[in-house]
Amino acid sequence: MAFNGERSQGALLSAYGLPEQSPPHWSKYVTSGTAKPAPGNVVVGHYLARGLGLALGDTIQLMYPRLDRISPLGMYPGTTSLRIAGLYRSGYYEFDRSLILCSVADARSILGIDEGFSSIEVKLDSSHLEDSELLAVKYNLQLGENLQAHPVANITLLRIVKMQKWLIFVIFSFLVLIAGINVISCVVTQIFDKKNEIAVMKALGAGQSTIRNILGYQLTLVCLISILLGQLFGILLSWLAVKQNFYRLKGDVYFIDRLELFVSPLNQAVIFTVAAFFVVLCVRIPLRRIDRMQVIDLLRNP
Repeated sequence: MAFNGERSQGALLSAYGLPEQSPPHWSKYVTSGTAKPAPGNVVVGHYLARGLGLALGDTIQLMYPRLDRISPLGMYPGTTSLRIAGLYRSGYYEFDRSLILCSVADARSILGIDEGFSSIEVKLDSSHLEDSELLAVKYNLQLGENLQAHPVANITLLRIVKMQKWLIFVIFSFLVLIAGINVISCVVTQIFDKKNEIAVMKALGAGQSTIRNILGYQLTLVCLISILLGQLFGILLSWLAVKQNFYRLKGDVYFIDRLELFVSPLNQAVIFTVAAFFVVLCVRIPLRRIDRMQVIDLLRNP
């Protein structure tokens, strides 16, 4: 329990060994102060410090009940005062409102542990995050009764993000299909505008497929260029949404309080392929009207 005066909040105390490691793997999330807390100093989550009314350089009080401190009235906690040497802000609200990082010596003093570690953290790469629960079961079978493996990754959040990603993809696919209907109307209009040129080419002996290809290639090229420009414009808008400071997400509602930009070449290729498929289909369908257009009717009604 972390508290400051009358304000208190539950916290997750973590300490990492191997002090020779420089810098720690979480140092990129320390927005101010130092990322390597010395004895007597801690790195506190941004929202935890703000909720307690603390800032960099202030003192935070930590309280933890210990089994070796039992009185006739029950178990009573010990209190430790530590100085805030850094502020941690990862963008994940649950961590930023509860995480406290300290030195191993301070953690052992607070918990009453003389030596050793209470847990070992294994960092997985992004390709194995969703398999953390299966890996935990596998390791539990190998570790025996004295040790247990617990997945601490927020799989629920990752699955929600993945589901929303595919839902957005499906919704935008329908939007592209609706845009394809406009492409059909534009192609029909283009055919009527160029009916004189079509009549001349037919009179000169040009085949139906030749005329279709001439118009089709022009319209398809314009549409494909439009898709590429749309993707570039979307990346630009995403970059502006990440860099803007006018609006911030509410972490207690959306789990995160800021957005990150990551452009996946595979996702961009899939988007381009799907959009190009719809565009080519919508361009080719109305071009069949050229086959039903007669030269006499075209020359008679210029």
